[in-house]
Amino acid sequence: MDLNEVFLQDAAAMLVLDPDQFTHPMFAQLPVFQTKEFKEYVEVMQPTVEHETNPMDADLEKVL
Repeated sequence: MDLNEVFLQDAAAMLVLDPDQFTHPMFAQLPVFQTKEFKEYVEVMQPTVEHETNPMDADLEKVL
């Protein structure tokens, strides 16, 4: 995985978690975010991001 992939994943996750972020200048200035493929990628990422668990939220019983 390279940095470009991580950047696109993070951008997609941002949009899943807060769709209003699409008004951020980054999304207007970089043409990749206007493509059909990126919009489809956001849809694919949505269930993963919404059901992601944060390891920092683990309770003590799960850790032990």
